[in-house]
Amino acid sequence: MHVLTRYGSHLAILKLHVQRLSLSRLTGPYLMLNADDAILGQLALARGLLLFHELLACAQETGREGRCLEDVLIARGLLSFAQVETLRHDIQSAPGHVEQEVQMGETLMLDQIHRSLHDRDIITVPRQSSPELSVHRTLDLDPYIPDLPDADIAPTRPGPPPLKMMHAKRYELRKQLGRGGMGEVWLAFDRFLLREIALKTLHADTTEQRALMQEQLKLEAQITGLLEHPSIIPVYDIGELEDRGLFYTMRVVREESLESRLGRIRNGESDRIMRLVGILHTALLALQYAHDHGVIHRDLKPENLLMGSYGEVFVIDWGVAKISEHGHTSLPKGNLSSTRPGALVGTPHYMAPEQALGEHHLIDERTDTYAMGVILYEILTLEKVFDAQHVLALLFKITEEAPVPPSLRAPDRQVPPILEDICMKAIAKSQGERYQSAQEMAQALEFFLEGLKEDQRAQEKAEELMEIAQVHRANYRRARADYADAQEALTREQVGMRASAPIEEKEVVWRMEQQVFDLRMNIERAFGEATRVYGQALGHVPDHRQARQGLAELNWERFQVAEASGDEAGAIYFEGLVKQYNDGQYNTLLAGQAKLSVRPSVSRAVCKLYRYERGLHRLQAVFQQSFTGEIVNHRLAHGSYLLTVEAPGRAGLRIPLLLERLQEVSLEPYLWPKEHLPDDMIIVTQGEFLSGHIKTFNRAHYRKYVETFALMRYPVTCGEYADFLTGLAATGRMQEAYQRAPRIEEDSPSYFAYDEATRRFLVPEKADAEGDTWHRDWPVSMITAQDAEAYAAWLSAQHKQEYRLPQANEWEKAARGVDGRIYAWGNEFDAAFCRMRESAPGRPLPAPVGTYPMDCSPYGVMDMTGSISEWTATWSSQEETSRVCMGASFATMMAACRLDWPFICPSTFRYSTYGFRLAMDVQRE
Repeated sequence: MHVLTRYGSHLAILKLHVQRLSLSRLTGPYLMLNADDAILGQLALARGLLLFHELLACAQETGREGRCLEDVLIARGLLSFAQVETLRHDIQSAPGHVEQEVQMGETLMLDQIHRSLHDRDIITVPRQSSPELSVHRTLDLDPYIPDLPDADIAPTRPGPPPLKMMHAKRYELRKQLGRGGMGEVWLAFDRFLLREIALKTLHADTTEQRALMQEQLKLEAQITGLLEHPSIIPVYDIGELEDRGLFYTMRVVREESLESRLGRIRNGESDRIMRLVGILHTALLALQYAHDHGVIHRDLKPENLLMGSYGEVFVIDWGVAKISEHGHTSLPKGNLSSTRPGALVGTPHYMAPEQALGEHHLIDERTDTYAMGVILYEILTLEKVFDAQHVLALLFKITEEAPVPPSLRAPDRQVPPILEDICMKAIAKSQGERYQSAQEMAQALEFFLEGLKEDQRAQEKAEELMEIAQVHRANYRRARADYADAQEALTREQVGMRASAPIEEKEVVWRMEQQVFDLRMNIERAFGEATRVYGQALGHVPDHRQARQGLAELNWERFQVAEASGDEAGAIYFEGLVKQYNDGQYNTLLAGQAKLSVRPSVSRAVCKLYRYERGLHRLQAVFQQSFTGEIVNHRLAHGSYLLTVEAPGRAGLRIPLLLERLQEVSLEPYLWPKEHLPDDMIIVTQGEFLSGHIKTFNRAHYRKYVETFALMRYPVTCGEYADFLTGLAATGRMQEAYQRAPRIEEDSPSYFAYDEATRRFLVPEKADAEGDTWHRDWPVSMITAQDAEAYAAWLSAQHKQEYRLPQANEWEKAARGVDGRIYAWGNEFDAAFCRMRESAPGRPLPAPVGTYPMDCSPYGVMDMTGSISEWTATWSSQEETSRVCMGASFATMMAACRLDWPFICPSTFRYSTYGFRLAMDVQRE
């Protein structure tokens, strides 16, 4: 390739040509120009009045016919007489200036060329290297001289030609590429630019409405020319042909259409969905460019999307486009086709509902995104969204029917869920529910495509994070187990610690408290790290199954803890997180249904089911259903319930139930004959219950089992205990009676005096030394554990039944039921619900048993949260010197009214707040 000056190179060629042929006339086909003709031709070239090949043709004619150059130029219409005269005048009057003008010129990269004699095309010839040439030098002489043709070359540009003649000579129609309802597209050769182009014009035989069609064709060319985008076919030229009228030219479209590609796929040829989606993504960006210029396509379909072999994508056929009001163009606003109300514009299968209804005023960018969604649907399923045998039925489906999701329409195509979501949003009936711009839809597809590229890297990173998350999760579980053990040990120490203990003893408990606190922090730290790293894994792979499962399991465990401890807000929070990460494995658990079967020992027993629900500061038993006879596999939501079972002549049962999720509970309650059970005894049925101060993450540590037993409804009263003392005296055990009478100290006088007249121990009817008037129905106090056991032995002899002090676990279950509630009525405290220090004004005093109906346990046992602290048969240690006492008293502060907080006391201790009630074992008949 040689570097030549545009005009100086021509001069060099011509000068060398003259030197080779000499100034004398030669024979043969080659020309001979005299010096005057040569300089005239060169100046015409320098001023842009001639093309190089035109000058060569004229020089050939000059040499062949012996005419001067200026005559040939004028005869061919390349220059006018006035132009020739101007050139001659300038050459003669200012030869130095002309020489300078001829020598100057722009440096171009030109192939060595020559003209073909037969087809008149300029073609390239093999390049010749020249070591003397530099790409930055302007040469006066070209070392290569093309051979001049030895035949005539017809003139190619008459001048000054009219527009019609110029175009007729410029374009050579070679073959028809396509034909539509209005026009046709030809493959043509541009003789000026030496390339094949596509020429679109009206049918040659078009007569009707030709003016309107030409105007529409012109607008189509103008709007296509307006959109200068790599994915929109460029318009080269517009003009008129003498025999066909208006035309415009554009790049030859040799690319395959998406419609053709889909047809081949339908016929069994394989192609990746991702490749087709990439084509759609590129087309959407071109569409956004058009929308930004106010152009709505309105006829998007697979055959209007073209794909090149080098990755090119083109959006074609803008013939029915609409110019929106906000378009930045001088083109007229509105449609390029009919705007008659209700007229259909576009291709029915790809019309949006507003387009199908002919609502042209509603057509906007979202109409095009709908069509692109239909094309995406066809890519995913190889089927149309809607189809019908005639247009009317098709339009009805478009406007009325809901589209079938692609995954259901073509289950064998393995439609990616993300693409299905994009597609369904794009083809929404309502414009407001679709993508609001082509750019937005393109971004959605881009995210999908980029995600595929990043999948492998993201998957690898997610797996690395999963290994780290598993370490944190193991730490979390270990911390939970350690915390549970430490909390249980701490609770035991706290129960046994006296308030008056020295600091050295309390420091042991304090260190344990600090350890429990640190372990709780470790739990939260490990939980936070595990959830954070699991979340990071999901950040790389949003549908990572193991990461989602790990988060679901972690939050499920926390949800169970919150639910079990009565933390309703925490339970709601963690339940929401479980639902967020639940992939289906927790559906049944979250529903939480349980099954209950009950077979009473009496066939016609009536069972009533109540559900405990929070309300009015307590758990209220809300009636659910009544059953006669058996209950078989009754489904009900998990939670805390109360089952009552009654039958004529039988002692009724109250059975609290804590139904876990998916638990199947089967009961066979036995109903004792009333005559076999004292009236004041309540049956507490066998089974597990939640025991203790439940603070840990492991409820299993706090499940305890108790066999069926019976417990007094009320604590033993002063009147009942006075009867016991009287009974001792009546059997000659007066000394023992005095020893067991209520008193503050062993050697102090008893509050119960013996009346010789009636031979009875009497409850004080007048004010005692402290000014208090006693009541026979007060719970008895100021007695030791041995006194209580002596009372049980005396009562057993009287009733011929075996009474005893309850075990601490029995007492706790009778008071709390099975659901781990803190107080007899629930988990919220109120001083009005029981007899404690703040229940009444003034100095704290006992109240008659049964005064506070709210202080009633799920089993129906009364006065266990307040009234009197009660001795149990449970020893606190192996030495058997101290007993576990349960419950608060009339003088207890609120903090000590919790039923999960037992305390220890020497069994010989007497105090004004210590009393008791009795239990008994029960046997079936």
